[in-house]
Amino acid sequence: MIDSDVILDHFLDRKPFSDHSTRVLALCENKKVNGFVTGLAIANIYYFLQKKTVQNLY
Repeated sequence: MIDSDVILDHFLDRKPFSDHSTRVLALCENKKVNGFVTGLAIANIYYFLQKKTVQNLY
């Protein structure tokens, strides 16, 4: 189970965690491990990414 913070660290490049989160997601992409997220995690990720995108517009 992948926590939403792991995905947010990757997309928002939150150092020093982004390097590790990128590795975890790469393992999932390369089918070395199975990664899962919950529906609530997806909603939280969307909320924070949208909030960050809107902040960058102003």
